Amino acid sequence: MKWLLYIGILLAGCTPALVKDIAYETAEEIECGYTVGEKLCNFTLMDQDENDWSLYEHSGKVTIVDLSVMWCGPCRAAALASDDIVNSFGHDKVQWVTILVEDVERNAPDLADLQAWVSAWHNHPSPVLAGDRDLLDVSGESGFPLTSWPTFVILDEDLNIVELIKGWNEQTIKLAVEKTLTK
Repeated sequence: MKWLLYIGILLAGCTPALVKDIAYETAEEIECGYTVGEKLCNFTLMDQDENDWSLYEHSGKVTIVDLSVMWCGPCRAAALASDDIVNSFGHDKVQWVTILVEDVERNAPDLADLQAWVSAWHNHPSPVLAGDRDLLDVSGESGFPLTSWPTFVILDEDLNIVELIKGWNEQTIKLAVEKTLTK
């Protein structure tokens, strides 16, 4: 008789249960990352106008994500050239997004820092965003794999990472954008 009880328990354990609240992945739920070939993870940061700026709301163009700090000379040079780079390809095809990670005292930038950066180094309405070191991870597993200032992340129209460029070289940025546009 005990064996009938065991068989009954086993069979009951194999009976499918009716579960109502299962969360299935949908096409909108995507995997993301920070290395070449992955879709860049979304971020929402404050811009120079004190508005929230979210990456996933700005797809459809090749995007240059410029990770910079306020105390870096090459970062400033990149900011000065950014308008010419975007203009050379057209604002309808390319966008430049600067994420400032540190102010001149190496702290997270605030609104005044963003506005000072725009006033000193930008001639166009591209977003300058307040970031911090929490966005970074040298391994690229949970953040931007940054090892030098500035670092550029080139994204295609679907926000997939096409190239990571360490250091400032205007010609290298232009070639990466041109290559991305012609894919």
